[in-house]
Amino acid sequence: MKRSGIINAIRILSGAGIVFSIYLVVMETGNSGFCPGLWGIPACYFVLTAFALVLISSFIKNTIAAGFIFYPGSVGGLAIAVWFSYNQIAGLKHCPSLMSMPLCFASFFIFMAIIILGIIAGKTLKK
Repeated sequence: MKRSGIINAIRILSGAGIVFSIYLVVMETGNSGFCPGLWGIPACYFVLTAFALVLISSFIKNTIAAGFIFYPGSVGGLAIAVWFSYNQIAGLKHCPSLMSMPLCFASFFIFMAIIILGIIAGKTLKK
């Protein structure tokens, strides 16, 4: 797969994540406590920021600068998704669901895919 195709896949995944995160932020705005909290702040705000960082990084041509934005966004988002997925499985906190799927699980899989694609994109530079 060409690097441009990989970057486009990252854009699509992060864009989808942004759409779902905006949905959660809107729901949180109308129904306080809809999103579980992280340090007293609804986690959906952190996840939205993480997806936005990934999307922004995909438009930066300088790969070093893009990496400084991509990796904190993707790894930070994955860490949040892992934490809330664990809490969902353990029954400690419940993630908002869409079509019976906890969105923390969806975020986990999307961030994993983004990170894997980011690694593959980095390897295509070295060829």
